Amino acid sequence: MNFTDKFFKFPYKMYTRKDWEKLEEEEEENKDNNIKKDLPEPPFTVGTKAVLPEEIVGYETSFSYGKTLEEVNIAGPDLTHVVLKNGIGLACLWSIEDFESNLNKFIKKQKQDELDSLIEETKEKAIQIRQILEEELSSIKEQYEKEGIPLPINLE
Repeated sequence: MNFTDKFFKFPYKMYTRKDWEKLEEEEEENKDNNIKKDLPEPPFTVGTKAVLPEEIVGYETSFSYGKTLEEVNIAGPDLTHVVLKNGIGLACLWSIEDFESNLNKFIKKQKQDELDSLIEETKEKAIQIRQILEEELSSIKEQYEKEGIPLPINLE
């Protein structure tokens, strides 16, 4: 297992801090001036977030900035807002159904890999124990036979 295999990966929207601060300033300015105007979503790029599954403390349906409730009611939410232990929230580009499905598949695969590894370790230990027992029994049988006492033990 590679070190990176333990991380759950999902696509998310990456914004620059500068663009978000500019948007927040414009929203505040509009609010102060009683201007009701939807501002466009700041430019973003798609990144990949890799987190340990246990770092995810919550998630909820969400939708892209600038979408109207009517659009969301018709097409459904297009994002999943993922919250991590450190308080960071991320806009995952998967629907909540896709997020849950992918997370469940990932965890199931992790658990199966762990189980397969334990089974393999157990098999190896069983082989080692058998070899030790066979050596001990062989030694005991030899000692008895030197004394002229045959033991009806077949080690093959």
